[in-house]
Amino acid sequence: KCAADRSTGSLELRRGDAVKSIYFRRGRTQYIASNQHQELLGPFMVANGYVSQVDIDMAVARAKSSGTRLGDLLIGMNLIMPFQLYQVVERLMRAKFIDAFGWDAGTYAFYDGIEPPQDIVPLDIDPISVLAEGVRERVPLAMLEPLFSDKLDRRLHKVKNPLINLASLKLQARESKAVTMLHGAETPRQAYEECYSNRQQRLALLHVLFLMLQTELITFDADRA
Repeated sequence: KCAADRSTGSLELRRGDAVKSIYFRRGRTQYIASNQHQELLGPFMVANGYVSQVDIDMAVARAKSSGTRLGDLLIGMNLIMPFQLYQVVERLMRAKFIDAFGWDAGTYAFYDGIEPPQDIVPLDIDPISVLAEGVRERVPLAMLEPLFSDKLDRRLHKVKNPLINLASLKLQARESKAVTMLHGAETPRQAYEECYSNRQQRLALLHVLFLMLQTELITFDADRA
């Protein structure tokens, strides 16, 4: 909804002690703050083999004494190139976003007009494609099948003038096939049974059904306005 409404502000997600703040500008993700240790730049770079723990420890110590940003120090120490740092930060932001799709509980709040921290390099991440990626990676068949077990016999309808378009989800080939199957079926069950023996296609079908319902591209008949 933040993307579709082109919102500017901060979406705060909480689960226990974990907190993420996703900063939007006109519906695009600029930055994601997290208080989880593994989602800080240093630990993320070490875990993914970009730098060694020794190098990060040295850079963090210098950052604390000089007040210089860690990324700038890593570039100054010739541990990473500027363009590589941008790629790493973008990958880290997407990982923070996608991680939230694995949360099975929590709360959220949106704070309109809140700007990201001043000392960050703003990114321009498409939240709609990350939404599809998060569902693909973190929403399992074991959750989807019970969720739709009593809904597969209900007819689907395309929503007129949807807030987003299907192309913005950047679906993979198997998922695009699932869209075609859903559009050509009398009910979702017909498409579901057609691919039941192929677990990966069945998962793709339910992922697409979930995504299209959540983004209000389609609706079940009883929900039709």
